[in-house]
Amino acid sequence: MHKFHVVLLAVSALLPLSVFLLLSCKKPESNPEVNDSEWRNISFSLATYNVAFDRPEPWVNRKEMIHNILLSNNFDIIGIQEPYLDALEDLVEMLPDYAYTGTSVTGNPEDPNCHNNPIFYKKSRFDLLDHGSFWFSETPDVPGSKSWESNGPRMCNWGKFRDIRTGNEFFLFNIHLDNKSEQAREHAADIINRKVTEIAKGYHAFLTGDFNADQWSETYSILKKEFRDTKDDAVYTENADWHSYNGYKLSSEPEHDGAQIDHIMLRIPDFNYAVNEWKLINTSYNGSYPSDHFPLAISFSFKFIPRT
Repeated sequence: MHKFHVVLLAVSALLPLSVFLLLSCKKPESNPEVNDSEWRNISFSLATYNVAFDRPEPWVNRKEMIHNILLSNNFDIIGIQEPYLDALEDLVEMLPDYAYTGTSVTGNPEDPNCHNNPIFYKKSRFDLLDHGSFWFSETPDVPGSKSWESNGPRMCNWGKFRDIRTGNEFFLFNIHLDNKSEQAREHAADIINRKVTEIAKGYHAFLTGDFNADQWSETYSILKKEFRDTKDDAVYTENADWHSYNGYKLSSEPEHDGAQIDHIMLRIPDFNYAVNEWKLINTSYNGSYPSDHFPLAISFSFKFIPRT
């Protein structure tokens, strides 16, 4: 037989084995838990909750109810307002699966007699990439500063996060605006718009907090120049007609026509996202509320390929 024919027969005999081996090899997936058609719409829950300081209802009498609210809802990331240092330490102990970022309104994280605005996040879900703080005053980079007849120093703690499951990155700005001075709240809204634009640049940026201003206020209107209210974008809402401030007054029906003073807003670089759900959580325990505010929560999904 001609030498050429011998070689051709040998190659032909090997072809079925080569095809079998080729078909048997699968390209490894970057995340074995999520296939390509699912990962874009993986949601996470984000909440805002003013847990209230000691007056008029002592923290020690309410902390187990707060614990139950947080555990039962299993939020992935939470902007919390108003705990004093002892309450913050209790929250850290209550939530071992979470880390937090943020300082106190005085800028001293060890100050026992002032509000804190921490951001708690699940360590298994998010990486904290960057963080910082600014104050609502004529000198926003000066810790503890206040202006415009504010009742006390008020401020924002922020974090830049990466979603471990999808790689998407976003910012969360957590605030507590002044409770007495409308002028201070409006100036604070201007500061927030400017600072968030500077810090977050082209990223999605959430704004959580106790605004002490409802959705018909001038403060809210100023913030709407840069932010959308996630309630307006939600596919589904729950208890949207309830007031987010309850004053510890138990009620079986909504009051004040849904005038929320707590909000979850979003500054967006594009519309490739979904607010799957927005809800106000009005759970009570034995006829008592855990705080004088109700927590708000959303289910959120990114719908685009993350940066590489």
